[in-house]
Amino acid sequence: MKKSTLFLTLFLAANMTLLAQSPPAEALGVWKYQLENREGMSIVTPTHFIWIINHKNRSEGHKEERSQAEQIKAYDAMNVAAGTVAYLGDKKMKFTFSHHSSPQLVGSSFEWAYEKEGDLLQFWIMQDDGSKGPRMQSKKLSDWEVGGDCSAFNGVWAYEEWNGLYIQCRNYGLWLINSQAIAKVTTDEEKVKAFANIGGSAALSDCLANNKGIWNVIHDSDVRSEKKSIGLLTETLSPDRIKCYRLDANGQTTDISWHLKRLN
Repeated sequence: MKKSTLFLTLFLAANMTLLAQSPPAEALGVWKYQLENREGMSIVTPTHFIWIINHKNRSEGHKEERSQAEQIKAYDAMNVAAGTVAYLGDKKMKFTFSHHSSPQLVGSSFEWAYEKEGDLLQFWIMQDDGSKGPRMQSKKLSDWEVGGDCSAFNGVWAYEEWNGLYIQCRNYGLWLINSQAIAKVTTDEEKVKAFANIGGSAALSDCLANNKGIWNVIHDSDVRSEKKSIGLLTETLSPDRIKCYRLDANGQTTDISWHLKRLN
């Protein structure tokens, strides 16, 4: 092998290793956004991320049925996303979407710079010209590798029945589901369909005995689901696979269930 070819091979290998680095521990964990007009949460793991961001003071929360115009407006306000994360060095990270409430963004990525002070994280989305976008901020709620209630299911999980991702850290869980595998949303008709089939939630769990728990929804892509509680029974099928059952008001299992497979 020529020296130039060997050098190029080693150079590319070194750069691939750099791109695959996990983010520093200071950037990992559960975060609560502190934004002027929006609110929400995110979880960043050594390999993945997930977020849900809502407009503050959203209306129509009391309505059981919405008009088509209201559904379109609700979809346009939806911002849930998940995917993979890599550390680029110098407090910069790259986020690549594997799931998004705007499915046409799946596969795209962006770079993100941050500065951390105490439990606050200042961050900026890097622009095409190399400059920083507007400053944003979030506050850490939990580190990533911690114990505590419900920690047996900490990690990154993929839904088997749907196109979606679930990440749990301690008593915090965030999930994103695209139940109809919608690939594109541009027209009003597609927005109505997407609002009914794409969604995400951030919830805090009260763990009970016998693998039961109550997930209290803090943020949801559909404001009507916020502040509701979801009872779940989790059954371990193997070290990397679980089955979840929805519980009724009496704590009994219903016919609503799904499977999750651990990614890491």
